[in-house]
Amino acid sequence: LLMALHGRAALDWIEPIGDADMTERRIRLIDKAVALHGGHVKDPLEALRRLGGREIAAIAGAILAARMERVPVVLDGIVSLAAAAVLHGVRPDAIDHCLLGHATTN
Repeated sequence: LLMALHGRAALDWIEPIGDADMTERRIRLIDKAVALHGGHVKDPLEALRRLGGREIAAIAGAILAARMERVPVVLDGIVSLAAAAVLHGVRPDAIDHCLLGHATTN
């Protein structure tokens, strides 16, 4: 989802886990999904529908609800970042109430 929204290579968005073969399989799967849906992901919500899971949609909804209630949100991890990226793509100020919990070295 982040690759579709912001570009770069799949390896830039994942944390390598397991052996090199597993990482390669994950990269191939991500590349295949983005290639399949790439022509349809200009709209961030369509990207979410095609490439995100229900958990990412739920997190995006929770972030949006928190915005409406003026509740700060701490984003922790790549999944919550992906949900926030969708909202930011729709309207950049939609995540003004969000803070990053930590940054990875990637």
